[in-house]
Amino acid sequence: MKQITNLGQRSIVMLSALVLLALITSALYLLAQYAAKVDAISAAEQRRVESLKLADLLRQTSDDLTRMARTYVVTGESRYEEYFKQILAIRKGEMPRPVNYGDVYWDYVVSTGRKPREDGPPVSLEEIMRQQGFSSEEFNLLNQARQKSDNLTLLEFRAMNIIKGYALDSSGKYVETGKPDFELAQRLLHGKEYHAEKLGIMELIDRVAKAVDTRTQEEIEYLETEAGRLATLSLTLGTGSFIFVLLLLALAVRRINNDNEHGSDVQPRRVYRSSISRTAKFVTAGVAVVIVAVSFVIFLTPDSREFQGLDISPHDNVIGITDNEILLGSSAALTGHAGFLGTQYTHGALSWFNEVNAAGGIHGRKIRLISYDDQYDPPQTVENTEKLIGADRVFMLFGYVGTPTSVKIIDAVHEHQVPALGFLTGAESLRTPFRPYMFHVRASYYEEVEAALAYFVDKLGLSKIGVVYQDDAFGNAVLSGVQLAIWRRHQESNRDLEIVATDTYTRGTMDVEPALESLKNSGAEAVIMVGTYDPLAKFIKLSVDNGFTPYFHTVSFIGSGAFAEAIKKTEVSTQHYEKIIVTQVVPSPSSAGIEVVDQYRTLHARYFPDDLPNYVALEGFVNAQILVEALKRAGPDLSRTQLISTLEEMENEDVGLGNKLTFGKFDHSGLSGVYYSRLDVGNGNFEIFGLDE
Repeated sequence: MKQITNLGQRSIVMLSALVLLALITSALYLLAQYAAKVDAISAAEQRRVESLKLADLLRQTSDDLTRMARTYVVTGESRYEEYFKQILAIRKGEMPRPVNYGDVYWDYVVSTGRKPREDGPPVSLEEIMRQQGFSSEEFNLLNQARQKSDNLTLLEFRAMNIIKGYALDSSGKYVETGKPDFELAQRLLHGKEYHAEKLGIMELIDRVAKAVDTRTQEEIEYLETEAGRLATLSLTLGTGSFIFVLLLLALAVRRINNDNEHGSDVQPRRVYRSSISRTAKFVTAGVAVVIVAVSFVIFLTPDSREFQGLDISPHDNVIGITDNEILLGSSAALTGHAGFLGTQYTHGALSWFNEVNAAGGIHGRKIRLISYDDQYDPPQTVENTEKLIGADRVFMLFGYVGTPTSVKIIDAVHEHQVPALGFLTGAESLRTPFRPYMFHVRASYYEEVEAALAYFVDKLGLSKIGVVYQDDAFGNAVLSGVQLAIWRRHQESNRDLEIVATDTYTRGTMDVEPALESLKNSGAEAVIMVGTYDPLAKFIKLSVDNGFTPYFHTVSFIGSGAFAEAIKKTEVSTQHYEKIIVTQVVPSPSSAGIEVVDQYRTLHARYFPDDLPNYVALEGFVNAQILVEALKRAGPDLSRTQLISTLEEMENEDVGLGNKLTFGKFDHSGLSGVYYSRLDVGNGNFEIFGLDE
């Protein structure tokens, strides 16, 4: 009897040990598999980053080539042509590739004349693409973009040779003409053909980036799903092992107690059989629990790919459109040192939107504008825009104010394919390279500066120009426009026109005294000022008080009404008023006999009776009218794609401003006319005295 009992006990112990060993081994195996999946996720994420970096590198080198060619055409400096050739040679593998090539490499070289990092081995971009593991579709797209970029360099080479006095003959060879053609070179690098080719490159790169992002994200999500399941299985088996050990311990305690009651040598056979039977049941039950738990995990663990984050599809054409509403989003300075601009622009736009809504809306839909205050602060603009596109799900963006804020939304607009119209800025960086989802009604800062220089040079005979600007994207945008315009004027008129001094002040401050010190001794006959109304009014006051009385000019972004009030508060003598000039992109809000101005004055007074008529509000009003007209023409089946197509078909549109608006498939800058205004002694406002078309 004792031998039988011992045999049964040994069998149970062996079975239990085997089950426990199997559970522990399985758990350890699953943990090892989980660790491997984690490593695979890390590797996949790295491949994703490197693939996207490579696509971006092609975009970056294309932009670098454009920049070098355009700069060479403007300046004629041979180093920019040399940089252009080096960029091509590196891309083709004919020169060593710098370590961590990309990003600001050429910005550093241009600025310092030195390489920021050491060279690596020469390797072509095409070979790197082959090594990266792109799918055949992705590789073909990227290779097409590279080939298009190579083709575009032919146009860039042509422009640079024209500057050197060479032109293509009938056989396709460059022959010396002896005379540079600066105007033709500029047209080649800024014309519609160039922008169209550039767009083709960027669209292919964008398709690659999206394809890579989709493929690698799916791979990562799958691996994360598998890792999650393995982790859960490991935990379940570990828990099962623990439970099984507890069962065995419970049985052992039960057996010890039973032995103490009956004695180990005299226990009846029936008791032993019963004990063995109960033990087997416990073991069987433990195994069954583990099996059921594992099966549950295997079949019912949720797929991590079902996780839903921010639900935004860049191809969703009808976001922000309901049967009754068209939802627009805006971020503008409604308070702070640029608060007048954002508030008045928004009020001007709402004056027309409200009137349209009162008349029944557009195809039965009313316009609703969600407007957030960014205080002219770029990070806040980004946050507001993310909210508008994500949480608010607007149909399009409208009425952004300022350059440093507007440039921060370029990526979001492109990524989510959200139309954006009506920017209160003329910065070239928002227009070049071509931005397929961004539309600009107003003339650019370059066009405003060119008009101002035409007045100073052709009408007044001036030749010495100074520039004071706020040190940010807005200031640098206008400064670039001044430099290019002066260079072009110099080439065309063959006059000694030059920038004699430049200086900056910090955005959001009134600290303009250091800038004045630089300019007042420069001999500048006119000073182009870039900034907001209060610091520029102070600059004029300090200049006059120090006997420095050139012509003062600034661009339309200033907000003429607020600028006039700021000047009057400084008590600048009225004898200097005629020398204070602001270029405008709309006619005077006090003009008589202009239909759009009459409409604006009537509706602005109706909806915002506390506001005085001003240029900024009128510009907002005009932009709102153009948008409404496009929305009407797009029809009742409104979509983002349809709106963009409709805008691009607007040609020679009379918008009541004296010059006509034209958009095109590769030209989203509608107007180019610039008005001259100066501070009027009679009413203390800026009034129009001419038009440069």
